[in-house]
Amino acid sequence: MSSSSSSSSSSSSSSSSSSSSSSSSSSPSSTDWPSIYVSTLVAFIGAIHQSSVMVWPYLQLVDPSANETFYGFLRSISGLGTVLTAMLAGYFTNRTANTRGSMMAGKLLALLSCSLYLSIELAPPNTTRVHLLFILFELLLGASVGAANMYRTHVAHASTEADRAKAVGVVSLAPAIGMIIGPVVNLVSSAVAFPGWSLFLGIHFNLFTAPILLAMAISAIALYLLFFHFDGKIRLRKSSAEKGSIAVEQCHTIATVSPSIDWLSVAVCLFTRATVSLCLLNLITVGPPYIQMIFRWTSTEMVRYQSYILGAIGLNGIVWNLAYVFLDMRKRLSERSAISAALGLMLVAYLVTFNWPFLSETIPYQLQQLNVSNSSSSSASPVEVPLGCPRRFDWCATTTLVSMPIFLGSLVLALGVAIPISQINLDILYSKVLGNIRQGTMQGLFVVCSDGLTVVFPIVLGAIYEWHGPVPIWSAIIVCIVFSLSLCTILRHRLVSNAEEKKLTECHKMEIITVIKGDKI
Repeated sequence: MSSSSSSSSSSSSSSSSSSSSSSSSSSPSSTDWPSIYVSTLVAFIGAIHQSSVMVWPYLQLVDPSANETFYGFLRSISGLGTVLTAMLAGYFTNRTANTRGSMMAGKLLALLSCSLYLSIELAPPNTTRVHLLFILFELLLGASVGAANMYRTHVAHASTEADRAKAVGVVSLAPAIGMIIGPVVNLVSSAVAFPGWSLFLGIHFNLFTAPILLAMAISAIALYLLFFHFDGKIRLRKSSAEKGSIAVEQCHTIATVSPSIDWLSVAVCLFTRATVSLCLLNLITVGPPYIQMIFRWTSTEMVRYQSYILGAIGLNGIVWNLAYVFLDMRKRLSERSAISAALGLMLVAYLVTFNWPFLSETIPYQLQQLNVSNSSSSSASPVEVPLGCPRRFDWCATTTLVSMPIFLGSLVLALGVAIPISQINLDILYSKVLGNIRQGTMQGLFVVCSDGLTVVFPIVLGAIYEWHGPVPIWSAIIVCIVFSLSLCTILRHRLVSNAEEKKLTECHKMEIITVIKGDKI
């Protein structure tokens, strides 16, 4: 009996110790690095999927009659899926205090979208059915992004405010590296011309399906990581100001446990996020057909050169993310200054790629017209589109041509430097402005202000591009950048951490009380 009791006591003690150890490893007072690393791997897998799918060149091959407006519509459908699932995932995350379910749902949707993409070449020779498959693919792909983006919420809760910049830098490496791996996959698979090698059930292995097959395999790996190696629980953290009273010399500040949100600061962050997303959206929606047209690239050349461009963008992104992880960039450049600098770089990129009237050469027209009467007779028969500006675009005759090195260099500057710097620092600043609350819903709103633009703007941008060309689009975006940069400059003093804002407010109140009483602090 004694031995049994002793054994039971020992077992209980061991269990208690194990429980204590487990608890301490995920203590709200320290950063949960293991779960952040898993989030990074999952985000990396998603980035490979998104950066390796070339929709426009594939669409042009299976249906040469498809125009820029339909491509913009596809982008809008993708954005709609992202917005709907982002808000639902944010609400579900707040209700369950766990991000794992939403992130797993995102990967399941990604697998389903891949299956639809593979079935495009199996569709009967009917343009409507091919278009429907593209629409469903984009809808599910967008939905997968919205749900999987809850990793941002997890990072905000799993890291302390002191480690936030490093944590965001680590997880932001994922899309940067993925943007390199995706183009590498495309370059390797571009050696297999369309329709390629026959695999099974009528599906072929070629430069368009190879990235999708890879995406399916790695999405399955992501599901395994999330299910067996990820703790998605949301744990609220107390900032240093919330852990107790501060000395008299520090204005007797005692922060409240329930923070009040500075909604003006939140609005500035959301508008800035929307501006950055609009800049990016234009380059990925209008960009591919516009670049292919002005530089007169074939679909195969488009895949190859786009891979080079994305590789250069990804390398720049990696450099900046590594800088935030290892060089403690936050001490060298505050979030507010970094965001302003990124907006400035974006402004420069759009100014130098503008079709200024003083440029001498105009965009060349196609030498022959495309006869689309029988172009869609078979979804597996490639039909190369003539090079140059389509005759239906009257604006090409008066729109000047930007130099290729200047345009592509500015593209790398905007997407490889300005975008990652702005996204990293907006993620950090926004989570700090919100403070110690369950951020699921607000982070969902953050995603909506980014990807929500893709619900309407791709159609609008595509229509404006077809009717009037790039000039009005570039002009409107330049105005938005200038306005956003002005807001960040004028309201700079408001863009601070929630805890810092409360401390300053309490300090101000204490000074007033002290003056009234005639005391000295």
